[in-house]
Amino acid sequence: KELASLRAELARTKALSETSDVLKEQGLDVSTDVLNMVVSSDNEKTYANVNALVSFGEQIANQVRAELLTGKTPKRQTKQNAQSDFANALGLKQ
Repeated sequence: KELASLRAELARTKALSETSDVLKEQGLDVSTDVLNMVVSSDNEKTYANVNALVSFGEQIANQVRAELLTGKTPKRQTKQNAQSDFANALGLKQ
């Protein structure tokens, strides 16, 4: 019984290490807590969890990239507009 327990612990440690390496190859450096959540005793379930996590990471990266690329074109600033904007910012009215 103790031998089976040690084998299971060794298998889990190996699975955690391999999963960590795969995630790092995909550009995801995850904590031990996340690895514990992803790795299962069933290799197929672990594989599905890793795929879901990688997909989620890519989705977040795409959303952040889209947010950074979205912007407003600055309006044309004339000297009069600049002076009135500055006066308004200071609370002065012209």
